[in-house]
Amino acid sequence: MPPWHHFYDGAQDTDILSTPIVTFVVGKEKREFYAHQGILVSTSGTSPYFKSCLEGGFKEATTKRIELPEDDVSGFKLLITWLYTDQFMQKYLLNDTGAFVSMRAWTLGDKFMIPEFQDRILYRLWTYWSNRDNMPMDPTFFQWTLEHLPLTSQLYRAVKHMFIYHIAASHDSYKDNGKWEKEFAELLTSHNDAMEELFWHGMDILGMKWKAELPSYLDYRVTEEQHVTGRIREVTEEWAGPTHCGYVHCLGHSLGFLCLDFTPH
Repeated sequence: MPPWHHFYDGAQDTDILSTPIVTFVVGKEKREFYAHQGILVSTSGTSPYFKSCLEGGFKEATTKRIELPEDDVSGFKLLITWLYTDQFMQKYLLNDTGAFVSMRAWTLGDKFMIPEFQDRILYRLWTYWSNRDNMPMDPTFFQWTLEHLPLTSQLYRAVKHMFIYHIAASHDSYKDNGKWEKEFAELLTSHNDAMEELFWHGMDILGMKWKAELPSYLDYRVTEEQHVTGRIREVTEEWAGPTHCGYVHCLGHSLGFLCLDFTPH
């Protein structure tokens, strides 16, 4: 029986409860999640990805089983919870570990084309990083975006801007004997472009004097035009054959989709 303990009365139209159950097999752990098809395709968080998988001519429309071997289990749990309750689990936003889970969940919103979910995640992250109790910001947040997101990603731009703000506001924390000295040095050593990204863009954002002004998350919300940020990749039958719902990302410009690679890089 699917675990619906997080579903509360009035959260969604009860007709959704009579729609078929979809099984997701997520991550290397092959963790199974269950969700009503109506939640995935008929709510305010409707995903073109899920809609094409479950209502198109793909095998998933028949099997009601979607395998996501490369996706993050904790991030997917956050997404499913939000689809049902329009809320987030607080435990994922009370510390840096929870913030990393939220960032991975944001990339799932990108993959499944749910910009509203991405914007809600970003707002929660922004609130966390803006809290004086959580300053200064751990450099590994920016390092993660360099390693997993394209430079055009709204989340990449948001994290970079927030990190620049933290450097300007708490610069001693990143110097010798500072709280994040080791992590900051590792960031600059492992990514040759990090200094350029931070220094030159820092001047663009904060000015020559690097005056620390908290940026607005509104500048980094995801619009319909911006929400697909994966890399263009070569199509293979195994990855995106016409009977597999990965094909939804390769349907051509007539439907507004590109063929994209959402594997970590």
